[in-house]
Amino acid sequence: MPVRPDNNGKQRCEPTFTGPSSSTKKETVNTALREVLENRRRALALTRLRAAAEEGAFELDLFEDKGNYRR
Repeated sequence: MPVRPDNNGKQRCEPTFTGPSSSTKKETVNTALREVLENRRRALALTRLRAAAEEGAFELDLFEDKGNYRR
């Protein structure tokens, strides 16, 4: 934690994380595990999307054709 002087010249510690706080250790662990699971799901989805793109699952020519773009 960064140490900063207060108005009286004394040093005090300030927390750097300003996200949602948890009241118990169990809640903190569950929140961390939930975040890890969300990140893994996103990574897996991105991997599947890249594999599908390599296999030609998307018609990229449609995206490159600007003739019909925003009619």
